[in-house]
Amino acid sequence: MNNIEVVAVLNGLIKTCKDVEESYIIWLSDSRRRPTELTELFLGRQLSYSAALSELQDLVLLEDGDPETTGTVVAAIHRGLTTVKAAVLGMDDVEVLNEVGLAEDQAVKAYCKAFENELPAHIRSVLDMQYRSLLYCRKMIRSLCDQFKSSELVVLRS
Repeated sequence: MNNIEVVAVLNGLIKTCKDVEESYIIWLSDSRRRPTELTELFLGRQLSYSAALSELQDLVLLEDGDPETTGTVVAAIHRGLTTVKAAVLGMDDVEVLNEVGLAEDQAVKAYCKAFENELPAHIRSVLDMQYRSLLYCRKMIRSLCDQFKSSELVVLRS
């Protein structure tokens, strides 16, 4: 791959990571009504995405490219609609975790698509570390979602 193609792949990941990071910022602003473990999760993931963004932007600069700094319009619209839904209808913890899971799934898809390209080894190494972290956290989010679902069932049965 030439530098222009590498920069395009990296900038695609930057946009996706920015979208997910901004989702976590929104969920953090709503987290005062959430269990502490969700607030900690959201903060940790937001910081993780912020660090990933910085790494990706540095890689773009190393490739003599111009790094993206914003997310996508489609994701911004989705965040806006979700925020309105949460404000009007309210969202329980499971619904919030499902939304978070959808955002993480989009990131997984973006990284998988990036790996389809013949990227330089130093870039592939960084992306691989970020991807492994992403998969671990996605598994943790699913586990939390299952935990909250089962605790809701216990409350409903009482």
